[in-house]
Amino acid sequence: TANLITFAAYTFRKSFIRSCSTPYCSQLILLSGLFLTMTVLFSLKFKNPKSNESLDFLKASIIGISQSFGMFPGVSRFGITYATSRFLSISPRRSFEFSFLLHSLLVLGLLARTAIENNKELKLVFEHITFSNLALIAVSAIISFFILKFSYYMAKAKQFWKFSFYFPIPIGLLVWLILS
Repeated sequence: TANLITFAAYTFRKSFIRSCSTPYCSQLILLSGLFLTMTVLFSLKFKNPKSNESLDFLKASIIGISQSFGMFPGVSRFGITYATSRFLSISPRRSFEFSFLLHSLLVLGLLARTAIENNKELKLVFEHITFSNLALIAVSAIISFFILKFSYYMAKAKQFWKFSFYFPIPIGLLVWLILS
């Protein structure tokens, strides 16, 4: 359900982004997305610790609607679905797992669509695989694993809101870029 709602929002996103043709407009959309993600993550600090393991159709639909905001630049799809599920009183562990699963399915779908649409370009990529590129991929995967593990620990400890503290850096840089 959640991914179907996100797919419907994807169509709206394409027309919305196309209508914003100036760099200033694009920067404001990105700034709004970053600010929204920062605010939603920080609001987790004030979340009532009450948890419930149940996930029904209504909750999945609400999470899907919130996930559709992740289609806009600057909005963390994972962060917004995690926060929404926490505010729906789903446990931190379950919220993390559900958000990760939603995110993974969308990434796999995007990879499949890209592979189908760009079959010729994909063959070119495979022709240029070198040992150093594979080593970089392996190192990136290892680093990503530990970051994901740390994120899971923070979610279980009900400290996920602390990830909002890095957002003032890109927001400040973007404001500086807009004003200069």
